Amino acid sequence: MFQKSANKNIVYAVSDLFLQFWFRFIYKYNYFIEANAYGKLAEIVARDYETYTGKVLEEKMQRFKEVTGEYGRYEMSTAGLCMEDM
Repeated sequence: MFQKSANKNIVYAVSDLFLQFWFRFIYKYNYFIEANAYGKLAEIVARDYETYTGKVLEEKMQRFKEVTGEYGRYEMSTAGLCMEDM
């Protein structure tokens, strides 16, 4: 546990969706909040939100495949029920 790592390229990932959003939009652009430039922040979120949610959905579907072992076509009602438990 306290040994030096031979590999210094360690990558951490945040799994909580709220924190992912926070670090992607709020923390990254906190200077807009400090300057009361909420409109500019809203423009950035509106511009990048579709890409962000696409990546989140892709990660959830990958997790769904890992848990269920299904690699076929997904029905959204079934995927939604299973994804809530992940």
